[in-house]
Amino acid sequence: MTGMKQWNIHPDALTNVSKVMLEEMIARKEKWEKLNKAKNHWSLFTLLSLGLFLLFGAQVLRGSSGLHFSSNFLSILVGNTILLLLILLFIVGIVQVKLLSKKATKAEIEFEALREECIERSSELWEKDQSWQHRESVFTYMKTEHDINLYHK
Repeated sequence: MTGMKQWNIHPDALTNVSKVMLEEMIARKEKWEKLNKAKNHWSLFTLLSLGLFLLFGAQVLRGSSGLHFSSNFLSILVGNTILLLLILLFIVGIVQVKLLSKKATKAEIEFEALREECIERSSELWEKDQSWQHRESVFTYMKTEHDINLYHK
């Protein structure tokens, strides 16, 4: 919603309905990008915790003399609290990535639905602008500033 407040255009370029629709579109795009960014951070966290688990697990297995991989691996795993903590962090990371993926997909669908509705209803939203002058400035602004393409689906 920050983008529209700083935008100086001709007063006839936007109707109230189109202004609300564009502000909502910007808000949905920001929400979608925020969720994707959070999903990427959690993915990195999950990979890091898996790497630490594998690295530390190999050290623990090598450090236990006389034990082979076929020996009681579960007792070694349960006996080491750091390994258990790393497993827990890995599981939490996987759950977070899965939840954020669902939320990001839902946010993308909502954003795309509103964007397509705006494209379909552009003649209604800018009915006074038959020459496309104001509409073109709005579309260009949305593309350059917010990376929202309103020219076609």
